[in-house]
Amino acid sequence: MTTFLIALAESWRWRRIVGIPALLGALLAGYLAFINPPQYTGRVLLQLQADAARAPLLQQITAPGHRQALWAALTSPDVLADSAAALGGDLQPSQVNLRILNDYLLEVGVRAPKARGLADVTETLGYNFIQALLAPERMRVEQLLAEAQGELIRLDALPAPLDETQSAQRARMLTAVAQLQGDLRLLNAAFAQQGSQALLWFADNAVVQEPLQGPLRWLLWLGLGALLGGAFGLGQHRLNARWYPVIGTPAQAQAASGMPVIGTLPWLPQLSVGPNGSVVDANGKALSPAEFSEISRLSRGLLRNLRGPLVVVSPSGGEGASTLALLLAEKAALEGKKTVLLDLNLKNRNLSTALLLGEGTWALPTGKGAWSALRPVGQHGLKALPAPRHSATLQTLADQGGVPALLEVLQQQAEVVVLDTSPMAATNRGNIDAVTLASQASRVVLVAEAGRTREEALKEAADQLLLAGVALHGVVLNMRQRPSRRHLLAHFASYVGWVLPSAGHALRRASLQANLPD
Repeated sequence: MTTFLIALAESWRWRRIVGIPALLGALLAGYLAFINPPQYTGRVLLQLQADAARAPLLQQITAPGHRQALWAALTSPDVLADSAAALGGDLQPSQVNLRILNDYLLEVGVRAPKARGLADVTETLGYNFIQALLAPERMRVEQLLAEAQGELIRLDALPAPLDETQSAQRARMLTAVAQLQGDLRLLNAAFAQQGSQALLWFADNAVVQEPLQGPLRWLLWLGLGALLGGAFGLGQHRLNARWYPVIGTPAQAQAASGMPVIGTLPWLPQLSVGPNGSVVDANGKALSPAEFSEISRLSRGLLRNLRGPLVVVSPSGGEGASTLALLLAEKAALEGKKTVLLDLNLKNRNLSTALLLGEGTWALPTGKGAWSALRPVGQHGLKALPAPRHSATLQTLADQGGVPALLEVLQQQAEVVVLDTSPMAATNRGNIDAVTLASQASRVVLVAEAGRTREEALKEAADQLLLAGVALHGVVLNMRQRPSRRHLLAHFASYVGWVLPSAGHALRRASLQANLPD
């Protein structure tokens, strides 16, 4: 049972890398099978007496370049036009096939959507091909024979006795005439359809091969398309991993950054963020991810004995820094601490948008007391400050002393301050530099995503933070792209449960009870 669950989890893991390309490949193959109806194939085998041939083309048909000459003769307009009558239409070069098996055997093939008349067309094409090949050879042999016979007549007209040179020349001419007459008989036998006596003729009658039809044909097309699509997806994945190596495991993240991996952000497939914070849908039940054990471990490591702001940064964006900042802030608020979440991710304001924090047109307060710009989130006292949009506020934060002033105000309002920043790679004018924000924090955590963050990007981000003297606490690895087998089975079970609730429940229970190594 454990082996089956492991195989099922790994299959579900690879569904996007192999499964989706395989599905697209099968769909494309199905379309090609639909627009290309089954084709019958007529074949005829031709036998050549290459040892008796005088033309270099026929002496060794397997020589380089000779196939092109043979193909040109086979697909010449006259040959195809004379051969197409039995089909009741035109015969195109794309319907014709030529295979050179060796120096003595050739195979001519014709494809057509119907079997009727195909054998006759194939034999006619073979005969016309023979004529096209041998007609120049026959003309050449006839010309050489005429020249040899003329020379022989001239020698016979000389007065006797012939001298030694003339006698030797006459003997050569007699031999040449006899050889050329034999060659001409072989060629004429081909034109007279005299079978094995010909230089080139049919080794066997034409045969018609029926195509694969019905469900088996569709199964073959779809299977081949899925196989090629899956192979393409897997190959692309392997090439990307080789050309652009990414972080895959905590050990790789630690080696690339030079910092300890202090925890992992688990894969939360049903996580959604709304006005009341983050929610995980588990079989119709709304759960708070801040209560999960993985988040509790991260919170203890990052917020324990914290004296000052906690900044969450990521190298390139999309690695889960905003999600981690929200979950840590919710966890602190859940523990009864006054907590403020500050969204300074000006490249991607999705956090402020999802939490409905407003337009972010706030300005720094001039006095003490409660700051009205802080918006409540959820039921546990968490407050959040939306990403600023006011140009004057952005300029104030960009000026020297602007960020420390903002952090001082927030620390007066709360015990725990968590900052979400723009990605470190985002250096356009509209962003506040993530390194500048991190330098004002008491503790900084760098978020990387397994299967996405490149090793080079993580190393560069860690080096920048350390060179700036930032209190980098470590790396948190987001496992969204590399979830555990138990998470994968739970995700798959949720889909199965939509169709077969009892089967989904049984699969989920089996995944919890089984020992699934990761």
